[in-house]
Amino acid sequence: LCNQAGEWAERLGTLVADAALREALGGVCQRDIERRYSTQAQAQELADVVTEILARGSGPARELPEPVALEADEGSEVALEPGDALYDRYQLDAERGGPLGPGAEVEQRFTCERDGLSRVDVRVGTYVRRNEHRVILSVLDEEGATRGERVVPAAHLVDRSFVSIPLARPWEDSSGRGITIRARAPEATAENAILLWHAASPLGGLAIGGVEQPGRTLSFRAFCALDQEMAS
Repeated sequence: LCNQAGEWAERLGTLVADAALREALGGVCQRDIERRYSTQAQAQELADVVTEILARGSGPARELPEPVALEADEGSEVALEPGDALYDRYQLDAERGGPLGPGAEVEQRFTCERDGLSRVDVRVGTYVRRNEHRVILSVLDEEGATRGERVVPAAHLVDRSFVSIPLARPWEDSSGRGITIRARAPEATAENAILLWHAASPLGGLAIGGVEQPGRTLSFRAFCALDQEMAS
């Protein structure tokens, strides 16, 4: 992505003048959409879920859970993409995840590509139930200092949605800096826990319970504040 208004004008001009480049870029976008959202991709995701359920085997009969209540105002936490920021690093695939709880804290490291880091979002899962505990989400810099942190009630989370972690203030010189996303849920239990989604990715950087997960990356997205030139 471009970082300056002049870069946008230059790149768009290049696309206008180069039919082959337009076709190549369109092909990449089409393949990405097909990989994530085609009937075949959705069918495979459903098949994976059914396979996992069958592998677990039957369990004791129990009552169906109550519908998950989605509250207004102080209730549900769903982060929408900000209109006044640019994407920085991201990994949007969500393949699997495990319960977030004591001894299974999640950390994701990445290097910021732009100045002005202002917010990081993580994709959560709820196991389609209402969980009752705190989720502590933090953004740390390479020296371990907390740049942003929030405590979210697990009951307010919506399955497969993003939750935002705003920084206390935009980090002006974040380009090239190491960032760590940290998620903790100290009161969670086996039947009362959320998960953070992750997927295979060359970005790597994921650790769960202090153990590196090679080739795995959290489902996250980072945003940098628009500079004054673009904001105007």
